[in-house]
Amino acid sequence: MKISGTAASMRWGTIFLHGCLLVSTNLEILAKVLKPPPQKFQHKAVKSVRKRVTNISEYLGRKVSMEEVKSFIINGFSEWFSIEFETGTLTQYEKELSKSLYSTKYSRDEWNIG
Repeated sequence: MKISGTAASMRWGTIFLHGCLLVSTNLEILAKVLKPPPQKFQHKAVKSVRKRVTNISEYLGRKVSMEEVKSFIINGFSEWFSIEFETGTLTQYEKELSKSLYSTKYSRDEWNIG
């Protein structure tokens, strides 16, 4: 069963990747709003979204906190890439740059739609 979803795109020499983890999502609502085409299930044993997905909490049979999820992600990346993460805050320059990029680039239709 799936506990995550991702999407990626390559444009303008850049890779865009985003994803989600289902930690404690209302799966009944998820099944109502996700409307994949019928051919997606054509060659699969499972014939509905609800039967294909689960939550991390549901799979483990216990409540899972976001702090626990974050910790597992950080530890997984650290182990996989042999790197160490540092806790910190954004510098003033990084804050200003992110605001500028959002207003002049990432919030614009030209960037998002092409």
